[in-house]
Amino acid sequence: ASGDYCVDNRGDVGSWVRMAAMEGMAEVCVLACKADADAGVLGKEGGVWVESYSRRIVQALVKQLSEKIDGVRACAGTVLHQLLFRPSSAGSPSATPPPDGDAESTPATTTPAQADGIQVPFVPDREALESAIGGDGLVDWRAPAAAFPRVATLLRSPDLMAPALAGFVVSVGGISESTVKHSWGSLLQSLQGDDGAALMIKVGSAMLELLEENKGVDRVVVPAMRTIHLLITNGCMDAMPPSSSPVPKGILERVQGEMRGCKDVGKLQAGVSVAAALLQYDDASLRVPALQTLLAMLTHRYPRVRKQAGEEMYLQVLTHEGLVGEDYMEQATAILGETDWTADVPVLRPARDELYPAFGVTRAESTAPTSAVPRAPRPLAEEQGSAYKDLVKEMHY
Repeated sequence: ASGDYCVDNRGDVGSWVRMAAMEGMAEVCVLACKADADAGVLGKEGGVWVESYSRRIVQALVKQLSEKIDGVRACAGTVLHQLLFRPSSAGSPSATPPPDGDAESTPATTTPAQADGIQVPFVPDREALESAIGGDGLVDWRAPAAAFPRVATLLRSPDLMAPALAGFVVSVGGISESTVKHSWGSLLQSLQGDDGAALMIKVGSAMLELLEENKGVDRVVVPAMRTIHLLITNGCMDAMPPSSSPVPKGILERVQGEMRGCKDVGKLQAGVSVAAALLQYDDASLRVPALQTLLAMLTHRYPRVRKQAGEEMYLQVLTHEGLVGEDYMEQATAILGETDWTADVPVLRPARDELYPAFGVTRAESTAPTSAVPRAPRPLAEEQGSAYKDLVKEMHY
């Protein structure tokens, strides 16, 4: 249930399920730990609550703590605070105030997660997690400026980096200006620290695993591509050249796989940006397939994709020496800069084909679809009935 991301005509109903699941996790955790404590086996062999339960719950909560929806982050932060610090006092910061505001006449209530002093065992990297959550319970997890700098510290935890990164990419690659600004700022600051290069190597490997585990899941893949593009263009991946790291090639291969046969314009544009950014590496084993992908996109069925591919390639040619030989430089810049890539595909193919010898690559037919195949029109009633659902999907919520 903590992985429910269903969307229908009511909106993101999965977020309701995830919040209910997180609250349920706290209840089950407390009941199991209390039973073990009463039996004298809490944190020991033979207890109901085992290490894998704590690991799975904490990782699920950390992922939600770094995602883009304010209410979900707030719920995850509250639950984590209850499980980590579990105050026994009714006057604790997380205690629920009386509804009429009269603290003297009505005692404050507590949740089961606060009702006793039992400490949940087996919490992975408890010290780092407690430092990030804060014992005072006063962090406003709804505010991106307050939440993301704290969650970014968990990227250095071997046990918590993967779930934290999984949430971060959804936030960094989203469309909410405030969330994108603060999540990306926090991620970038972590990667530019004293141990930034070593951390980036771990983040790069985790990013590959994330793409592999979420093949075809646009909700994750598209923001991940946008995040990767930012990482490359901001120099964060300079410490991972293709000659010594499998990450750049692995990223390109996974992006190519996602683009192959894709009909989502936003996803294709994100893939084009990543392929173009990878041209900064002076490595033929990476540049050649990246160029083949971009050249194929110049005659893609969608005009916006063709236009972006042309613009990205033009900028890369001007920025990075060696992409085009000196004899072809004028020709390549003229074709890329002056061609109207929104024109009909049959008109564009001759101009595109002239670029293959200029870049010194051969045509790869299987890199991406290039034919302008018209799509059958949808029935009007069906189109109107699913308009909102399509809009939500297009925005990758």
